[in-house]
Amino acid sequence: MKTANHLERVTAIDLATVSEPARGALTVVESQQHIPFSIARIFYLYGVPNGCERGAHAHRETEQVFIAVSGSFSLEVSSPCQRKTFAMFEPHRAVYVPSLF
Repeated sequence: MKTANHLERVTAIDLATVSEPARGALTVVESQQHIPFSIARIFYLYGVPNGCERGAHAHRETEQVFIAVSGSFSLEVSSPCQRKTFAMFEPHRAVYVPSLF
């Protein structure tokens, strides 16, 4: 199992964004371009009460990208030896979490 350097492979991604004051912002997310894998499924959360914890589990074979499209949350990834926390509040920033293998 390749978990020793797993957290070193967790990275922030700046997504391509075009912003115009009169028209707002448009952010593009493409499989194999901005996201380093083919997107098979999208989950999104909303209406989560302050202080609520979601997730709290690992995916051994799944690659994931997290984006705060609206609002904010803290994303914590950990291993037995390390912990990384990302403040997620910008819709043009993503965090890539690779599989454990």
